[in-house]
Amino acid sequence: MKPAEQSSQESDAVLALVQRVLPSAGVYFVRKAAHFAEYFVLGALVGGCCALRWRPMLLWPLMGCAGVAAFDEFLQTFYEGRSGELRDVLLDSLGALCALLLFMLCRRFSRKQS
Repeated sequence: MKPAEQSSQESDAVLALVQRVLPSAGVYFVRKAAHFAEYFVLGALVGGCCALRWRPMLLWPLMGCAGVAAFDEFLQTFYEGRSGELRDVLLDSLGALCALLLFMLCRRFSRKQS
């Protein structure tokens, strides 16, 4: 977890890179896309781990990812200049949900091809 000033500096550096490809992208877009992308990766990893032992499920891995997102936002409230946002928890959870659904669809499709 980083203080607001350090987080802002890192966001500005990423923003400069993103704006080379998408010149109209703003800080808000980059920050929200990062939330979605981080939890998309988490959802894919959790989905893959769960599928190693059980049939693919959606509810428990999604609840785990949403719990991590909620806890992360809660921890941010202890850092100067940061705040916990419910909409970020929802966006994070949406990223994880999309990854889990994609993982399940790919797995189902690959089984039908076999």
